[in-house]
Amino acid sequence: MKRGTPDHPKVYALAEKLGIRRPTALGHLELLFHFAAQYAPQGDVGRFPDKRIAAGMDWAGKAEKLIESLVATGWLDRDSHARLVVHDWHDHADRTRLQRLSRNGKSPIHADHQVAAEVCTQSELKIRTLPEPEPEPEPIAIAHPRPRRRDGTPPPGTDPFSSSDLAEKLYTAHPNKAGRVLFQQALAAKLAGAVDPLALAERIRRSHAAWLPMWNRDGARFAPRLDRWVAEDRFLDDAPSEAGPGPVPALAGSSVEDEQIPAGIALPAFGDRA
Repeated sequence: MKRGTPDHPKVYALAEKLGIRRPTALGHLELLFHFAAQYAPQGDVGRFPDKRIAAGMDWAGKAEKLIESLVATGWLDRDSHARLVVHDWHDHADRTRLQRLSRNGKSPIHADHQVAAEVCTQSELKIRTLPEPEPEPEPIAIAHPRPRRRDGTPPPGTDPFSSSDLAEKLYTAHPNKAGRVLFQQALAAKLAGAVDPLALAERIRRSHAAWLPMWNRDGARFAPRLDRWVAEDRFLDDAPSEAGPGPVPALAGSSVEDEQIPAGIALPAFGDRA
């Protein structure tokens, strides 16, 4: 979230429309920006249904009300092709996402039917002097969280996608054997928090395979710890051109169709150069 956003008049307007407090509105907006960065890097979140966007923002109320409020207060713009686009995404996206878009010959999408919310023309003083909204009402429906152990990983049999097979394959192939348990926990937590765990697992597997030839050089002294590589999202980095093609063992029990992976999240193909 860029500097100045927490005190922006649009934040107060969104909180008032949704009947929530400003800190809660800021949390939902931050989740929107993270959702867009990972699954709609050009800002075109409208590729997903309203309910999926609401789930990515951890909104427990009606998805229609959330989307209408975001549009009315100028956080989302309507577009004839992308349906919904994050307003001024080029300002909210982090530098890494913008650089990757530029390398791929793409750029953030600007909506052709932008909705200029009235709050944008109101004075900040007027918005900030409004009384705080009433305490947040109980949500209409509460999604029951998945059970978790103390280390943050799901107990056996409760995880929709078992990360144990992938963890074992990556750890066996990886030259740096430090932090095995921490790596298993980091991978399980990363997949448990993903919108599409299977697609993310496939992304991690392919990225690791692409980096292996480089890591295995010079006695593997440049191979990172796997727990930090996963926890810091370093699997999103472009693989070095020296890595070259190589066989990638298929993940047991996985079958990722093209439509399961959101457009805009490019998986490196075998033999491609970074």
